[in-house]
Amino acid sequence: MTNGYDNRIITATGTDAMNAEANLTFNGTTLSCQGNATISQASGNTSLLISDGDNDQIALDIQANNTVADVLNITANYVTTANVIDISCDALTTGSALKIEDDSSVAGVGGARNVVDIYQKNTAATVAIPLSVRSDGGQTGVLIDKNASGVVGQNVSALHIDLDRTVAGSGTAAHNDVGINIDVNSRSLGTSTLKGMEIDVVGATSGTSTAYGIDITMSGADYHEGIRVEGPNAGFVHKNPTTSSATEGGRIVLTSNDGAALGDDHRLGVLQFAAHDGSDTITGASIAAYADAGWSTTVNDTRLAFYTMDGDNNAELSLTLDSDLLATFAG
Repeated sequence: MTNGYDNRIITATGTDAMNAEANLTFNGTTLSCQGNATISQASGNTSLLISDGDNDQIALDIQANNTVADVLNITANYVTTANVIDISCDALTTGSALKIEDDSSVAGVGGARNVVDIYQKNTAATVAIPLSVRSDGGQTGVLIDKNASGVVGQNVSALHIDLDRTVAGSGTAAHNDVGINIDVNSRSLGTSTLKGMEIDVVGATSGTSTAYGIDITMSGADYHEGIRVEGPNAGFVHKNPTTSSATEGGRIVLTSNDGAALGDDHRLGVLQFAAHDGSDTITGASIAAYADAGWSTTVNDTRLAFYTMDGDNNAELSLTLDSDLLATFAG
């Protein structure tokens, strides 16, 4: 035997010759391999089985000093109906099936680092779902708890969705894209409330801030609808919980906002009443507000114009209420 030393495991080097391996040791408790270990599966057997009978010890602990290489790399290009990683746990109380904790330095912030990166890259897999969450118990399906702090200015998003479609070079295929699709079905025998979305926005600051429940910016389409509500008796309701007064109550504000003062006869907004005949949306009447003079820091003269439609689908001015308190009826 050559290379003999305490706790080294002996291997054969030839006929009746042995060698004590310097990188493979066993001291009666711990098996240590200083080099690379390769496991080749025998037919019908699990490649590596770890049976841990100690309930307060880690079954598998990887302590890596990697910097530019993956710590754990799994290649499973032949898996079809099975799972690449299958985790089953039936006794969790305050623990988690999977916990990822990232305490990397702030130098990586700015899009260069993701705590979890999921990339479904086959463009032909049109029905593939990169991330699927199913919950049959509990009151919350997904919880996003985003905390922000600091004295520098920040633009923080608890949830950011970026949907981009590449325009095809030819063809007229229709694409009906949805940024967020919410489908809620709820049945109850008691007196209940069903909400597709609930938004609570609370601003607390010693400075000056403006709060928006929903901020919608639209551009690029031939026709825009900021909010569409469909359904029997569906509509828009604003409930103002502030004590009612001469300045408080529900309100709808239509604002012309191009950053410049309005010119004479420029429209502030319009309220339209319309119907859909199955193919086209037809406006039946409208109320529009116009600048009754060129606006400035001291002038905001405004008039209201009431329109009805005649038989040839033209808007007819029926009533005008101008800034001189004059009501003018058509005819």
